[in-house]
Amino acid sequence: MKKKASSLVWEVKVRYESDTPVVGIDFNPSVHLTCKGYNAHLSPPAATLKFFWHREQNILGSTKSDDLRKPNNNNWIVVSSSRIYVPSEDDIGRRLLLVLYATDDDGGAMQKCLTKIFFTSPVIQRPRPCPRNMLVFCSVDGLSRNPNARKPFKDGDFKVLSYNILADLYSKRKVHGRRGCPAWALTWEYRRKNLLEEMLSYDADVLCLQEVQSDHFKNFFEPEFERFGYSAIYKKKTNGVYDAKRYIIDGCAIFFKKDRFKMVVKYEVEYDKMALPLIEKIEQPERRNEGIIRLMKDNVAIVVILEGKDQQRICVANTHIHRGASNASYVRLFQVVSLIRGLEKIDASGIPVLVCGDMNSIPGSDPHRFLVNGAVGRYPPNSRNKDPFGMYKHLKLSHSMNLASAYSQLPNAEEVESGTLDYILYSENRMKVEGLLKPLDLDSDCKKRKKKKRLPIPSPLWSSDHVALMANFRISKAFRGLKCLPPPADPWEQQKSRRRQQMQQYSDNMLKIQDSRFLITSAC
Repeated sequence: MKKKASSLVWEVKVRYESDTPVVGIDFNPSVHLTCKGYNAHLSPPAATLKFFWHREQNILGSTKSDDLRKPNNNNWIVVSSSRIYVPSEDDIGRRLLLVLYATDDDGGAMQKCLTKIFFTSPVIQRPRPCPRNMLVFCSVDGLSRNPNARKPFKDGDFKVLSYNILADLYSKRKVHGRRGCPAWALTWEYRRKNLLEEMLSYDADVLCLQEVQSDHFKNFFEPEFERFGYSAIYKKKTNGVYDAKRYIIDGCAIFFKKDRFKMVVKYEVEYDKMALPLIEKIEQPERRNEGIIRLMKDNVAIVVILEGKDQQRICVANTHIHRGASNASYVRLFQVVSLIRGLEKIDASGIPVLVCGDMNSIPGSDPHRFLVNGAVGRYPPNSRNKDPFGMYKHLKLSHSMNLASAYSQLPNAEEVESGTLDYILYSENRMKVEGLLKPLDLDSDCKKRKKKKRLPIPSPLWSSDHVALMANFRISKAFRGLKCLPPPADPWEQQKSRRRQQMQQYSDNMLKIQDSRFLITSAC
């Protein structure tokens, strides 16, 4: 006989990422309801959770939960009956209290279900970062005398932003907490609002974001940017991360203003699948399995050709290159080379090219030298640390795209780019930089500090472990209005064809192995 809901024991568990509410940020505790005392083979009876948020009136009021049940208690007032509460200015300095209980299908309170009461810390004001202004180039030779001047850019200019926003699945509470970032500033509810407001304040025409979690893209970033007139395209990585009974994955996203551009064509690049032809060329067959593990990473790139109202086309590539250990530079070089091989074909059609992303490569490294110098150079045969699989001789380690780093235009470029992993690269012969977003380190003067000191990030002010880059571009006169050749159908098609052949070959080999095992077993 099925037990009645009133004879069951219910348990409510509540967990906070942080117990400090912040003004304007969703306070959204994780709530889990379990039922004990029913047959495990049957579904538990239906139950509904009800939430009541209270605000403290007297800041020095009692913290005892029993005081709330007293008939004459006037220290707490109900402010919301929703699950999520958004603190306001009126809540600053006052604690919040959540009363939670379950009801059955008839709306009656469940028996043996104790009312749960949870206190928070006092509500705090949300800190605001100092604005990062644009540094405007008055000529090719240098900056304007007033670098903070909000000089209007010319018609036809466009701003491109690149930003690794730190996916929530990679946000390490313990690590970042030890570096001085409080728990309330690491919650996704806080970081997403901070990140969105920061990016919208830059008013970029094209945004290239890395580490965009797939569920956050669908549920937050895509609809929010849509409200502000942006179109979105997204490419997730090829492997997910298992977390909390589900697979989570991140990827690269490109947003562009609908009133400035329309999409002509989109390409997707998966580096792991492009590694198969190279792995097959490893001279020692016994090392090919190791090559599969080392080279087949889940990183991706997304490439789009946009057309402005003046019919001027630009190509924007957004990628997140493999991080890995410091001695895995050969993996990063392979991925960068694979991306450039296809972009060269687009570049040959006359379309100006922009390459944005987190390259995980510092200035002077092999991938960086390949990108900005057009070549890596040759290594002696015994340089096994840099080329453990002997793959360099199978890669074309040069290109003729004339790429330059936008931030290399700054007078103190070496200081600014020192240790950076993020870049905005552009066709130097077809575009010029009109302005740059002021580097974050230069903003230390807004805090009136005598010495410049690199701020630990993420922080309450900056919600990623990377810094946003943005450049204002203008097409050079010689290429302005120049009619380009039609873009290739798929610049990576040849590599994909080889990849399909390799996959078929691997499948055939596996079938042969299975057939031989079957024959041996039958003979025995």
